[in-house]
Amino acid sequence: MTEVPAGHAVAHGDRVVLSAPTPTRRSRRSRDRRRWVTIALFLAPALALYLLLVIAPVVQAMYYSGFAWNGLGPLDDFVGLENFKRAFSDDVFTGALKHNGILVLLSLVLQLPFALGVALILNERLRGRAALRDYDWLKKPFSISRARSSAETSTLRGVRRKTLSAMRCIPPSSA
Repeated sequence: MTEVPAGHAVAHGDRVVLSAPTPTRRSRRSRDRRRWVTIALFLAPALALYLLLVIAPVVQAMYYSGFAWNGLGPLDDFVGLENFKRAFSDDVFTGALKHNGILVLLSLVLQLPFALGVALILNERLRGRAALRDYDWLKKPFSISRARSSAETSTLRGVRRKTLSAMRCIPPSSA
């Protein structure tokens, strides 16, 4: 009998027999290695940015905190934990820590359960759910524009009014 290439048909009398395809599967170890290389390639840029922009400044701040330094000159005067002793003995600093702790606690106790409750309500099939979602979506641009307009100076407001009146978007008398 002659050797038939994989996947080809061979005629035997009045029947046609297909030869079995040869398996070309990769080994499991090869697939796992390729998967981990792909994960590493996608993770590397994010990890590099995280190390550069988050971890490095934290380590640098910890290093600088051990010196009596004004921020401009060289790091000459190493004081160790003296800066922390002085900070924790200051009434203003400890009061600020206390107030921040209260804000965090209140946020966790009040705000988080409320937000989770709203999320659960929005996930249910209730009448008016779409209107509540629309309201939540619509209030964001208005609050941003309100904050932006309140932060503008009077000069910018005058320029804006003159521009809008020149474009005939608002009456000239209000410009």
